[in-house]
Amino acid sequence: MAARITYWGHATTLIELDGVRILTDPVLRKFLKGLRRAVEVTPVPADLLPLHLIAISHAHYDHLDRPSLKRLPPDTPLLLPPGHSRIARRLGFRLVGELRSGEHVRIGPVEVVAVPARHLRGRSPLNPRGTPHGFIFRGRQATIYFAGDTGFFSGLRTIGARFRPDVALLPIGGYRPLFKKWLRMHLSPAEAVEAIPMLGAKVVVPIHWGTFKVSAEPLEEPVQLLRELVRQNGLQQVVKILQPGESVTL
Repeated sequence: MAARITYWGHATTLIELDGVRILTDPVLRKFLKGLRRAVEVTPVPADLLPLHLIAISHAHYDHLDRPSLKRLPPDTPLLLPPGHSRIARRLGFRLVGELRSGEHVRIGPVEVVAVPARHLRGRSPLNPRGTPHGFIFRGRQATIYFAGDTGFFSGLRTIGARFRPDVALLPIGGYRPLFKKWLRMHLSPAEAVEAIPMLGAKVVVPIHWGTFKVSAEPLEEPVQLLRELVRQNGLQQVVKILQPGESVTL
């Protein structure tokens, strides 16, 4: 079976690689902390199962969502940044691991590596534990970089040089923050395009857009700007813009 990536909105993706099914940052509901989902397609567990790994990039409420995790089988292995395993265990998850940047585990034939990200720490200002990171999923079929939430930083070039990802899942929304201290903690569409040659990815799937209004820019602005940048830079064969529920086969 070919490798495949399905985008379910925000930072929720289902990665199928070498027969391993990995779910990232699951948000499986229509409302999130007072925000209403802006698209009709909402993933349900039946769309996602079976699962071999749930990978959480960081603990912010729009990425580590307890009600969504409660809908998933508690015997699924779950990876988080350090300091947050207690949340998962209280939800009944039994196979919980914490990865620091640079650490790795293996899920069947797929190696999972935590890589740096430039983003705000912790779950809230009152709970600053846990450093956000991205993930490298490296299998026989492909190497996939899931950036989670990150601003633009030189580490993107390091990730590209070290891992040479075939595919990059890059956030493009949240670049007009509600608070100044959030500035540059999310990639803009232009920065995502600038990151493509740094990473060397042959396929780029934009994430973190058009689902929940978590920042000041209009909800559809990120993807509109990205489409224009793709046209200007001749990246139509590289950037695959997926609507929630759509997939790209590698």
